[in-house]
Amino acid sequence: MDRLLELFRKFPEIESERLLFRDILHSDSNDLFEIYRNRKALKFQVISPFRSMAEVKRYVDVVHDGYQNRYFIRWGLVEKQTGKLIGLISLHHLELWNYKAEIGYMLNEAYWNMGYATEAVDKLLEMGLVKWGLHKVEAEIHPGNAASMRVVEKLGFVKDGYKREAAFDREKKSYQDRILYSLLADEYKKK
Repeated sequence: MDRLLELFRKFPEIESERLLFRDILHSDSNDLFEIYRNRKALKFQVISPFRSMAEVKRYVDVVHDGYQNRYFIRWGLVEKQTGKLIGLISLHHLELWNYKAEIGYMLNEAYWNMGYATEAVDKLLEMGLVKWGLHKVEAEIHPGNAASMRVVEKLGFVKDGYKREAAFDREKKSYQDRILYSLLADEYKKK
């Protein structure tokens, strides 16, 4: 557990081939607003699109609070070539005593189908399962989100089951199902 607790001593910055994973800042507000106001990008999320910069500010505060209280870690994904924040990735539903976490990610629609999601998830799996000592990483994916399923399946995740009405959609005021995927540390093989 010591390696996992190190994550909360100093925010861990990570680098992959094209991306920098870093803390989300208030100065990222315009890029965040671009992501979170897009209904297409939020199609499989359970939040309503942001309508104001005040909502973005509250979101950044919630992200910082979640990290400070060890609830989750959410990184901004910055394209190294341009310096633009193009997405987010997180480890949440942390069970430190079980060495388990759930992964979540989303990208600005302009960066879909360019390999960024696969690159980001792969790098976070390497860090989580190899460096930080996680035993298991899970992903809960909306049954209609074929692109996200392709990402995790490409990286070796196994379909564990189907969770009925597992997520409440605040905008539609209804529950959504999720497909549960997981990857164990000894199943993760770096290419």
